Amino acid sequence: MHYLSQTKWSLRDIVALMLGTSDNTAANILLDHFGRKKVSDWLTDNFPGLQLQRNFIAPVVAGKDNFLTAAALLPAWQELFGENNEFTFFCQNALHEQTERGKLIYYADDLKFSGDTFNKTGDLVNVEHDCARLKLNQKCFDCIVLTRFTGLKQHQRALKLQQDIGRMLMQNLLQK
Repeated sequence: MHYLSQTKWSLRDIVALMLGTSDNTAANILLDHFGRKKVSDWLTDNFPGLQLQRNFIAPVVAGKDNFLTAAALLPAWQELFGENNEFTFFCQNALHEQTERGKLIYYADDLKFSGDTFNKTGDLVNVEHDCARLKLNQKCFDCIVLTRFTGLKQHQRALKLQQDIGRMLMQNLLQK
């Protein structure tokens, strides 16, 4: 988003970019709009274990960093799919259209997975994360894989681990 010439955006478009392309600039615009402290306080109150102490891609200053665990993220992720309203449907659609398909949902096309995939990915130096919902008919799996590594070989292993976990979950859903 930071290199596009458009200067006016609807909140809906910003949320779609944040969720559908994992755009950190879009996420930071939302944090600026609503107030990072307000968002951080809301997360602390509603989903303990999720800490937002800096904007995305900003350097860590005085130890202020963002933290999450899979156990802390899972309730927030599942709540997004448990609510039935216009906002959650919009967010689900953006997650369904996520452009980054190289981790948990990597094998969906190869396996001819006929269900729905929803995912939100993130990466930094030495970090690859992915959170996905794989759904076929009334059965689904929610999966969060957070990896930290050093070096190219471990990076490749982290990506393969995520791809293999997603493949196994999809194969399970496809079994009759």
